[in-house]
Amino acid sequence: NIASLNPITVTTDTSGMASFDMLYGKQFSLWSRIEIVAQTTVAGTESSRSIQFQLPISADDIGVENKPPAGENSPFGKVADCTDKN
Repeated sequence: NIASLNPITVTTDTSGMASFDMLYGKQFSLWSRIEIVAQTTVAGTESSRSIQFQLPISADDIGVENKPPAGENSPFGKVADCTDKN
């Protein structure tokens, strides 16, 4: 997986909020679109919501002069053709 959540399962507080951390390699910033799905069951009724977003990059990782930032080049190659080993 490009990204992982910690913890994978959360329990909401009395206001319905829960927190988790998302961990990912900075080389995947700007090149990966992630979807998080939240699912719950309340009084026997199941519900789910999802959100999609692009992994962000830290300003500290792109602000060093004369040093290319992690993620400057795609970790997935340069060509949209699986036969090219770019």
